[in-house]
Amino acid sequence: GDGKFIATISRSNVVTIIDANAYTIVESLKLDEDIYSISWNNTSSFIFLGLADGSIPMYRFDNGKLEHVLSLKGHRSSIKSLKVEARARYLVAGSNEGVISVLSLQTLAVVKIFADIDQPIAQIDVSREGTYISATYEDGQSGRIYEIESEECFHEIPKCVAGSQTFPNLQFCPIKTLFAYTSDDGDPVSYTHLTLPTIC
Repeated sequence: GDGKFIATISRSNVVTIIDANAYTIVESLKLDEDIYSISWNNTSSFIFLGLADGSIPMYRFDNGKLEHVLSLKGHRSSIKSLKVEARARYLVAGSNEGVISVLSLQTLAVVKIFADIDQPIAQIDVSREGTYISATYEDGQSGRIYEIESEECFHEIPKCVAGSQTFPNLQFCPIKTLFAYTSDDGDPVSYTHLTLPTIC
């Protein structure tokens, strides 16, 4: 969140924290469970991990060390994508069973659930003002943008797929109400606004 550290996860289930200025490893932690996703909170004091068993362990990062605080549970399958919303109100989790959970960062309780698409989530993102959630799916389903408060699908992207080389992706711009997504041939496509009627 503050740009001082980089967090990575590897195929061997190792979380590595790197000092972004010195380019040195400051902490390394190996888990027994497969790790599919990772997200810092906005102050770089906590890290959330999305695991294959559907749990989301929360680690405090302090003085260069990771300390397990608690694990959030509720999903029945892998947490494929995690995102902390820019205003630090929500943690959003996308799972392999196609469920998107919105958790309050104040209470760590689920406050919204989006479960209208029965396909594995590939990637989720949250818009800069925290109004919208985007979701792309692994099996070719159209990408979708949901309004968090109303829980309605706001916009559908029919060709938000990436072919056989990578999973589809949609990312919001951090400073403007724009987003970019992968097209059906894998090329990035920019979109200019989110003032479209609900079409889902």
